[in-house]
Formats: sequence, structure tokens, C-alpha cells
Amino acid sequence: MKKAKIFIAAMTVIAAFSGLTKHSYASSFTIEKNVPVLLQINEFDVLYTFPKQPYLDENHRLMIPLRAVSELIGAKVSYDSASKTASIQLNDKVLKITAGSKDIEVNNVAKTIDTIPVMYKQSLFIPVRALIDHLNLQAKVDPKTGLVHLESELLDKYQMIELMKESDLSSDSIEDNYAILPLRYDLTLSGATKGELQNGSIAMTAQNVTGKAIAQGKEDLHIIFMFEHAFQMEADWNTTDQNNERPRPALHKDQTFNRVEKFTASNYDEKLKYILAVGRIFK
Repeated sequence: MKKAKIFIAAMTVIAAFSGLTKHSYASSFTIEKNVPVLLQINEFDVLYTFPKQPYLDENHRLMIPLRAVSELIGAKVSYDSASKTASIQLNDKVLKITAGSKDIEVNNVAKTIDTIPVMYKQSLFIPVRALIDHLNLQAKVDPKTGLVHLESELLDKYQMIELMKESDLSSDSIEDNYAILPLRYDLTLSGATKGELQNGSIAMTAQNVTGKAIAQGKEDLHIIFMFEHAFQMEADWNTTDQNNERPRPALHKDQTFNRVEKFTASNYDEKLKYILAVGRIFK
């Protein structure tokens, strides 16, 4: 059965991040294989962030781009491109952090961290540990999977998330937002070729983590593709002119399964910024 996808464009101006998000998109295909899912913010598993997915550095510290610190965690961020220094404000704390240096400042007090922030394709990548330790972020780490879970009420105020939730099923239809855990994925992503819409596909392996079987028709591994000014996600309900049902087989206790989802930008100037997923089940 053909599936419909919701594509919503943000109608208000999204804040420009001069200096910290001056993107340069390659024109070739990006292919990532067997990428582990390492970060979850509230109910959203963070699979991909431009220009590189969350990753572990050589010191086994989880790294994320500065833009995600602002948009997905909700911190107030500024960036000085000359010194490559970011100022991150959250929970009455101000953290100053510089690419290539373990020296930081917290409320003007000098401190050090145990790994180095790095520049990658003109984006500053920040160790999540520094945010947890110095900005009072609520966090926990799953000892079995290594997944870092962060809590941030400010994520729901990010415009794209607000629009997505307004367009999604009501929370009354969802039994559990944490029933399915994305484990790893393969990603194919086209670059910015003139006259072509950016497109790609993600092949994901996920697991039933409820501790019990999931009945047929209840699985909803819900994937959201966020672009610069719009987002795309699967429609989970039927309309008068479109049947959006897809196979949702029963899952045994602890069963792993695979999902493949394709995506295409709505406009030529739209570039992929995030891929998020919610591993939920219906009531």
C-alpha cells in the first residue's frame, strides 16, 4: 500500500547562526554504514546531524555539532569565528569552549575538560560530557547500549518540533514512546547537485525493548527527516483519499527488525539537517 508522507514548511523565520553553521554541501553521495545510535533527547533518538552524525571521539566522548546544542537541547549559543570559541548558555550557566583546546570557562571560572572540541566541515563539535557536567543537563547512560539520554524541556520549543507535534497523532493514541530502540543504520544521502532535489534512504535496525511481545499493528518506529525549513515524516493515519496503512507485524520480546525509509527534499534549496526517530507503539 502506498504510504503518504507529511511535508510541512516552517512559515516563520528560523534564527540564522552566522559563523557556526556556514554549511558547504558536497555534490557527491554520502554513504555511511553500520552507524550506531548514540544519543536520545527526550523521546527522540538523534540519528543524524549535519554535517556528521553524533560520534565517539578517540577518548570515547560523544560529540555533537554546536547547532544541535542550540536547536535540539535549547541552549542559547553564540560563536566567534575568529577565535573559534562558542558561548553556550543554559540553566543559569555560561560555558565558553574553543576548538582545539581543553581549556573552558564556566561562569568566567577557568576549568578543563578531558577531550578536545573539533572543527569538522566548518562546524564546531562539542563533547556532550562538558554540557552534562557544566550546564546541569539531566542525563543518564544505558550501561548495556551506551546510549546517552538527555532531558530538555526546551526541545519542545524548537519550531520544527512544535510543527511536527501539531501535525502528528495525538499523545492519546500512543502507549509508549520508548518501546522500540533504534540500534544502528545505513545512510545514503545525495549532495547538493544543481537542479536536483536532495534525496536518500536510511536502513535501520531496531529492537523491541518493552520486555514483552508487541501485538500486530502496534509498532510505530516513527522517523522524522528535518531540513532547513521543512520536515518530512510518515503519515500514521488514513485520509479520505489516501490509505496510509503499512505492514506492522507483531514483534516478539527482545526481537530486532529492519526498516527502510526513503526521503526527498521538497525544494531545491532544502538540505537535510537532522534525522530523528521515536520508537513508539500505539494503544
